[in-house]
Amino acid sequence: MLEDIALLRKAVREWKDRPALPRGKRNITLLPQIVDTMLGTGLRIGECLALREADLDLEALIPARPALSRAPVRPRRNPVSFR
Repeated sequence: MLEDIALLRKAVREWKDRPALPRGKRNITLLPQIVDTMLGTGLRIGECLALREADLDLEALIPARPALSRAPVRPRRNPVSFR
């Protein structure tokens, strides 16, 4: 299991560090940080993307799953918004 996690993290970083596209723009992504956050906290993708600094307690002696102050909402035919 730990080997699978290491392979996933390595693959994500290799993907992020791939050469720039032919049009010269650098590939910018937060995917490695998102994957690490999901692996480290057990958050699902929607919860991870809704996470804000106020949801974290960095002073806690024992890390806990972040308490989200909002839930992701997907209204019909509209992009994702947050409550």
